[in-house]
Amino acid sequence: MSFWTAQTGPHWDGDAKGDGTDRCIGEVVCPDCQNVMARFLEGANGVGLRAWIPARAVGDPGGRDAGWECFTPIADDQPADQDGSVLSCWRGHGGLWIDGAACREVVRLYRERGKKVRHAAGRAPGDAV
Repeated sequence: MSFWTAQTGPHWDGDAKGDGTDRCIGEVVCPDCQNVMARFLEGANGVGLRAWIPARAVGDPGGRDAGWECFTPIADDQPADQDGSVLSCWRGHGGLWIDGAACREVVRLYRERGKKVRHAAGRAPGDAV
């Protein structure tokens, strides 16, 4: 099973914030530099995780502002606890990881505290890098 349920298309400038109607309840940050790599957005249809994955743009191969936006809904039963994805920091830090269990923990902490949660990404398992 794939962690991401949708690739919502190319994205520029490294920061996917939804359509503006969703509330940011959490962020996944790089443990090395605290750069935000993904956001948990809550909207009318529940909570989803949006991440932007750096990629080279054909028109600007040396640029750092192009990438792909990926999305997955976060629910009690999806993604599975052990199902996860490698994340890459836009500042060059790689080998980072988010999984279903961490996603549900961020949502749980937000519900308890009532304020946005910053979650440091873990290190990717050896076979995932």
